[in-house]
Amino acid sequence: MSDIEKIQFGDQAFDLVAGGVNLGDDGGLITFQRGTASFDDIEQNLQNNGAIRQINTSGEIDWSRTDLVFDGIITQNPNYDMGSGTKVTVLIAKFRLPDTREQLKDTEAKVAYLSMMLDVDMEVMAL
Repeated sequence: MSDIEKIQFGDQAFDLVAGGVNLGDDGGLITFQRGTASFDDIEQNLQNNGAIRQINTSGEIDWSRTDLVFDGIITQNPNYDMGSGTKVTVLIAKFRLPDTREQLKDTEAKVAYLSMMLDVDMEVMAL
């Protein structure tokens, strides 16, 4: 498929740089090539993403993480050296585990959806 691994946030995929994934159990950084997408579109996608997937050069998913959220921190380096004098614009996005409020909000949304689908009146605690 390609000779560059990709990182996918939601349904949008980007070319990774070598060693671009630095994630641990509780989050970390991902460095990827910006490509033609606007900074605002990428930031919005990162905020709304539900999954992070690394796609290998054969187009197969190497791994997927749904436990992390975008930390709201993204930096841009317009002169990242890819080697051989090739410079590209990269973005560095920070991810972390969700805090308790975010987990509760997600759980409330799932309970509300389940209540609607089952047509059962469940009271959802509001924050």
